[in-house]
Amino acid sequence: MKKKIFSYDLDGTLLMSNNKVHPVTKKAFHDVHKKGGINILNTGRGLLKVLPLLDEFDGIDYFI
Repeated sequence: MKKKIFSYDLDGTLLMSNNKVHPVTKKAFHDVHKKGGINILNTGRGLLKVLPLLDEFDGIDYFI
């Protein structure tokens, strides 16, 4: 079976103005993951700026 890769932009796309991810979006991450898909988050932020947000991104497999 082929795996599908889904890649998402962080700033201005996934994060709401309060730096949180909408619950429906979180569910979508989990649904993709459960079906064998790979979730990748893209950002221009440095690692130290991303680390505080990790709790918001359960279900993400990789960060770029």
